[in-house]
Amino acid sequence: MAPLIIFLIMEAIITVGLSFGDEGKGKVVDALVRKHNSGLVVRYSGGSQAAHSVVLDNGTHHVFAQLGAGSFNKETETLLSHKMLVEPLALMIEADIFNKKIDWDIYPYINVAADCFVITPFHQTMNQIRELLRGEGRHGSCGKGIGETRAFIAKHEGFPHLKIGNLRSKSVTAKILEMTRDLLQREAVELLQGPMTPELLKAFEWFKWDIDALVEDYSKFVTKVNILSVFEEELLIKEQKAPVIFEGSQGILLDEHFGFAPFNTWSDLNPRAAMELLPERCKVHTVGILRALTTRHGPGPFPTEDLDLTQKYQDPRNPTNNWQREFRVGHFDLTLLRYSLACINGVDSLAVTHADILKDQDTWRMAYGYEIDGIHFRPSVISEFQSGNTKTIIEQTENMQIVDCLYRDVAASDVLDMIEFVSGIPIKIVGHGPAASEISFR
Repeated sequence: MAPLIIFLIMEAIITVGLSFGDEGKGKVVDALVRKHNSGLVVRYSGGSQAAHSVVLDNGTHHVFAQLGAGSFNKETETLLSHKMLVEPLALMIEADIFNKKIDWDIYPYINVAADCFVITPFHQTMNQIRELLRGEGRHGSCGKGIGETRAFIAKHEGFPHLKIGNLRSKSVTAKILEMTRDLLQREAVELLQGPMTPELLKAFEWFKWDIDALVEDYSKFVTKVNILSVFEEELLIKEQKAPVIFEGSQGILLDEHFGFAPFNTWSDLNPRAAMELLPERCKVHTVGILRALTTRHGPGPFPTEDLDLTQKYQDPRNPTNNWQREFRVGHFDLTLLRYSLACINGVDSLAVTHADILKDQDTWRMAYGYEIDGIHFRPSVISEFQSGNTKTIIEQTENMQIVDCLYRDVAASDVLDMIEFVSGIPIKIVGHGPAASEISFR
């Protein structure tokens, strides 16, 4: 009798933000890691601009930027996949801060793909110079160089762009840094016309960064983390026995393809980017994450924005800052939800965070469509969203005299049911507060 061969199928859970970011991805990833005893969190998009907040029940708090948001769970590793842009200096600062909050060393649990492009201080300063020159027309950049690095790579094809694997060689790193600095500095000078403001002068000083010192810092980074080849990256994912948690960044409404330019990101936020990292034999479950209210940090179209809600529901972990500016709040937008889901061909389940605010009042306003010059626009099927009309209409909502929202009052107790009904997707995770124990599974 032939022996029985059992093939274990790998499992993966992919998280994706369905709004303008700030949906609560950190707490959801942390909860999923705890529930499934996951040994690996994979970042599959974005860069060092993430701010994924996790609060333990004892009050310990960390905002995860490049570390995986499951890192409070000992033995859980982080993989920054080759689809990420990595800022090594910021990652070391974050890891050092995080180490003071735990009783083990996080560095051995950090894995970085050798093919990740490096965000240098020179990319960051160019990013900040561009944003400062926009004046009141700022795009809401985080000022961390993610978009600038992507744009620089696209613009200068054939240029020896710095990758994590290059950091193993001091001479190669120094040469590429010098070339990158000189080219970006020339481009910056071409942009600057007229007197420079104090902010611009301060940003321009970054071009004077000591390259020898920078090379030494990068050399320390190489000794602290695990740098993986493409094969090793694939193997680390494949060898996991528990479900691998893929941590998204930002939200689909900021995606480079589906967001509303120029107030979007230079990142592919679609969960398909995570699927490309998985083996063929894999069981995949996608979780779309959103808040019980719609929020947006920074400028750009926001159909349901409400100044009263903004004043009432300010998020202490998303304060106004010099780059993104104000944190804005609006009513839940069912049309935007349908649009996000259509962009990525749906998800398997939803996670709704900040549901504790539903206790504040008896009824909630939810937008189910828009009105344009007296004509109601209420798309309900994927083809209507994919025609491009929805994207164009939402981009017009900066001028609310042209576009208005159609609202329906919903009992607070029925809000989650309404979200399930309109999306056709079950809500499996609900967040009732900031602490880890305030996430529940249904």
